Amino acid sequence: MLQLPCGMVFRVKYLAEGRFNYLFRVRGDSWLLRITRTQYYSLAGPVNEQETADNCRLMNSLAEKGLSVHCRQMSGGALLVEDAGERVRRGTISDRKILSDFFSRLKSWSIEQGTVVLDYNEGNWCMRDGVLRFIDVDVNYVCSLNSIRNNRIVLNRIQGICCDTDEQALSTFLEREEDLYWRYLAL
Repeated sequence: MLQLPCGMVFRVKYLAEGRFNYLFRVRGDSWLLRITRTQYYSLAGPVNEQETADNCRLMNSLAEKGLSVHCRQMSGGALLVEDAGERVRRGTISDRKILSDFFSRLKSWSIEQGTVVLDYNEGNWCMRDGVLRFIDVDVNYVCSLNSIRNNRIVLNRIQGICCDTDEQALSTFLEREEDLYWRYLAL
């Protein structure tokens, strides 16, 4: 059982953890509870409220394009996140087209929004019925499209490749990320 600062109580089962968040499956429901580590260890009062609201807006923007799950902020650093199916592991995806389609739509979203998602950790994805979606996107791991050619994460990925435009840098970066993720899945 987990009680949020607002008094809401959830029966949860541990699912996963990242650098900043814990993820729990809510028993008897089709939602996941994503809570910041800081909030988890300080349940007496709300923590990380603004950052969590920003994360919620980012995920819902991605969800509008089918790239993420919808979520809603609960209290402080807690979000209820749609259950997007099974976490993606090696062997989950055998058709590269699923991955290529996702990254193509992500590129379109990035250009429309002027925002680039930088974190493609293998634990950030789920898949149901052939649909791949993010379950954990964080505003601390995005950059603006107009600063992509100066971002250290992007520069590490596109080492030595000259990109004359932001869109070219975005394409190269996402191609590299897709290749890395495909290699992870294919091993």
